Amino acid sequence: LPTALLHLGRHCLEHGEPERGRRCLQAILARFPRAPEARLAETRLGEEG
Repeated sequence: LPTALLHLGRHCLEHGEPERGRRCLQAILARFPRAPEARLAETRLGEEG
């Protein structure tokens, strides 16, 4: 799992760059569809709207 990409995605989401963060997470999910961390982050993203 590319943790650097995951951290970047989370960082972007938390610091006002939701589009960039979403792209990072989706890139992870594209390669690792069952990645629990990316799934979790994406779920949180969906809840936040």
